[in-house]
Amino acid sequence: MLKISTLIAVLVVASTVASNAEAHGMGSFYASPFFRNQGRQPAQPCEKDKRRNLEEAFARAREKRLAELRAERAQAAALASKRARLAAIAQKKAAAQKQAAKIAAARTQTIAQQTASTGTTNIAKKSDLLPVSTASNATATATKTAAAASQVCRRYSAATDSVIEIPCD
Repeated sequence: MLKISTLIAVLVVASTVASNAEAHGMGSFYASPFFRNQGRQPAQPCEKDKRRNLEEAFARAREKRLAELRAERAQAAALASKRARLAAIAQKKAAAQKQAAKIAAARTQTIAQQTASTGTTNIAKKSDLLPVSTASNATATATKTAAAASQVCRRYSAATDSVIEIPCD
């Protein structure tokens, strides 16, 4: 009899433990999601993740292309400004050469006019602003003055960048 009473006691204790576990939220194995799904994991929304990853990849590629385009445009603008600056420098050089040619032509014309009108002229440098009658220059000036028989004026000539003596009129 001991065996039958032991079996009954074990069944009573087991039912008490099972009902106690169910009352505390442990649930039974057969009511669990694992048993209901037969061991499979619940479905994940993987399609949405793939689509989101694809969209993010496209967005990154688009941003990369836009950054490359901006860099190319900035480089093109820098090259255009450099070309414009070099063209302006070339124009300034050409204008300076034209101006130098005009000055040289005016200088040669002035010298030709002076040599034609007085024969030879005494050209003094800009820094040489001594009076006309100096000891070393007195004899040459006296002979020229006597020969020319007119007054000699000293004027600054921009073409020759010096002070020249021309007859006063």
